[in-house]
Amino acid sequence: MSEFQYYEWLALDRPLTSAQLAEVKELSSHMDRVTRTSACVSYSYGDFKHDPLDVLARNFDVFFYHSNWGTKTLAFRFSSNTFLSNTFTSKDIDPYLIEGCVKLDRRGDFWILSFTLENDGDDAWIDPENETDSAASIAGVRRQITQGDYRALYLMWIAKVGQYRQSYSKHDDFDIFDIEEDIGEAPPLPAGLQDLDAALNEFCNFFAIDKNMIAVAAQQSAQVRDPSQAEIRAAIASLPRNECDDFLLRLLDDGTPLSDELRQRLALASDSLQTTSKSVAQLMQDAHELEANARHEAKAHAHAVRIAAFEDLAKREARVWQAIDELVAQKKSSSYDEAARMLSELHELAMHRSTLTVFKFRVNELIERSGKSRALINRLKKKSIEF
Repeated sequence: MSEFQYYEWLALDRPLTSAQLAEVKELSSHMDRVTRTSACVSYSYGDFKHDPLDVLARNFDVFFYHSNWGTKTLAFRFSSNTFLSNTFTSKDIDPYLIEGCVKLDRRGDFWILSFTLENDGDDAWIDPENETDSAASIAGVRRQITQGDYRALYLMWIAKVGQYRQSYSKHDDFDIFDIEEDIGEAPPLPAGLQDLDAALNEFCNFFAIDKNMIAVAAQQSAQVRDPSQAEIRAAIASLPRNECDDFLLRLLDDGTPLSDELRQRLALASDSLQTTSKSVAQLMQDAHELEANARHEAKAHAHAVRIAAFEDLAKREARVWQAIDELVAQKKSSSYDEAARMLSELHELAMHRSTLTVFKFRVNELIERSGKSRALINRLKKKSIEF
């Protein structure tokens, strides 16, 4: 299988200028698409010759990448004005950063927040034709982050824990502390994990995040609530006068995503809606129990379906035997096939009811009436029907 890489960028806040458009067109001799709001290029051989995150910082707001050996990257650009830098780096984002996985960089006037996941397992190679994800389907996560919604950051931590869980599942001697040393302790648990929107669901699908681990974390995640009018007024009143003036002045600039910045600055729920997160050990153990319960329920359901089928067949047993007699009397290959299929079901019913002796007696009678047809007998043997 040849290599395959796909790169895609989106401009969300404003379209590319003519100069930016010309620059992007020159990035590769075979760009698949370049417009004022998006660009993409794919490679079956070779590589993109530029740093895609530099391209993101200079021209776009979203970067999306996947390869058929399992590497996936999603990155967002934020202007330095979108967040107050002292809270964006240390207070909000730092607890979620994971070396080699979740990274925050300053590039010029912009912050770049990137998510990268490497799949090194035996099934890492994927068919690019089956990859339906796109930058547009996940782009909404960027807006959530600007509003102080860090569910995507927490989900990426779960994704990394899930990789360790899968890697160590075959070993009895792995140490939880080794995992915590690699990826850190559990970050703050955001609200709303039990109610992921379309963008976050696409984010989970793209990075193949363990749904059972998400479900376990969601059990302790608070419900999202909108602050009351009184709370909003109180938060506004707490802002310094010069900061209020700055927001009002910048409101005149139509190109500034001010509503997102204001929501971030006034986010009342950032502290009150966070609860204590599960540890790595708790998350993995609870996810294991959830899977075990699911398997038990599936087995019980299958057993109930099987019993219901036996009860239905028992009610029709006399008619089924009559139909089998009529089919065997036709002495045709297709009739023997159908008769053998029906006898196989009656055989299972007899084993369920412990009436094999009666069943075998009736089958032998049937064989005698068929003139000991070899065609019928061979079909019975193929289906392991006792007689």
